[in-house]
Amino acid sequence: MLRSLVGSEMCIRDRYDTGQGMTKEQSLCEVLVGYSWGKLEAKELGATPTWKLAHYAFSMLQPAEGLTTYKDFISAQHPLKTKAEEPVLELRNQYNRKIRNQMRQFYFVFFNPGNPGAKLKHEHEKVRKALNLPKVVLDDMGINVRGDGQNTEEMVPGSSKDSLADLFFDGKYFIFPSFFRTMLMLKKAKRDFGIIFRTFGADSMNVVTEYNRFCEGTHPCYNGKNNFPLARFDGSKGSKNFILDQTHVGVVHRSPNMSEIALVMGTVKKQNPNQFQTLEDAYAKELEEKRVTIIKGSDQVYVSMLEMLKEASSLGWVDDYLFWKRNDEKQLASKFMLIDQSDYNIDVSPIREI
Repeated sequence: MLRSLVGSEMCIRDRYDTGQGMTKEQSLCEVLVGYSWGKLEAKELGATPTWKLAHYAFSMLQPAEGLTTYKDFISAQHPLKTKAEEPVLELRNQYNRKIRNQMRQFYFVFFNPGNPGAKLKHEHEKVRKALNLPKVVLDDMGINVRGDGQNTEEMVPGSSKDSLADLFFDGKYFIFPSFFRTMLMLKKAKRDFGIIFRTFGADSMNVVTEYNRFCEGTHPCYNGKNNFPLARFDGSKGSKNFILDQTHVGVVHRSPNMSEIALVMGTVKKQNPNQFQTLEDAYAKELEEKRVTIIKGSDQVYVSMLEMLKEASSLGWVDDYLFWKRNDEKQLASKFMLIDQSDYNIDVSPIREI
């Protein structure tokens, strides 16, 4: 695992995203505008520049010098307030939330006729179609999707998604199929690897639901039926077990001054440490019932991570979203990566480029 570090956006957000309030279609638009490249033009010196499409395919990397993504352009036009500009956290979050919603309105119509990304509409449609589940899967699961991509049965926002039918109700993948194909490719190549899911959102158990079905060989797209491949990552036939159980999911807590890291394994429920003197107080009931384990310090978290991956091969962490927000979404406050800095076989340069 540590010799092939990769960071990427793996998961299409749930239709009713509790954090952002976006549909899968809208989430896709927000991702793709970050891969849409153009040049800035100004009619005269000092005038507000406009953005013009200059590259007619999506690209994660800058295709030519002087080009900028539409997402970066819109972000520059709508700057967020920093802690120095608005020290009151509640007021700062309220203002920044309003600005982000304004920016997303540009993203959501970017590919529509008359908008800057209209010439990428064909590419956008290809990606959208690639996210549709095969019809035979929808038929087998009894999912009826209208022509507008909505399920004929009404779903309740925030309802529990304990089955794949709930995750797939709009006829679209939840986890990108390329993620599962990567796992199959690594297994075929006999590579030794482990997986750690990291999220700021509330969708971790939805990911676990689909992921475990894949590992068990019961995922409708990887069950060996209807000409689909059969995937088994459940420890059968002497193979490693990648199934995620309750003991291998956890919650990250970070101290206000960024100096301390703690990991609470055995739960995805995050307690508010500000209401307690210590983490032990916050999880007193869970500790008494031996349902959680608290690991403190980056060194100890790193060692525990390696030990857990030996027995489970998969972990799931809910990172400290509020900590990241309180620190104006700065890099140092985001998801930390733990590596052995003395291991020169580790190549982190691709991550820096991304």
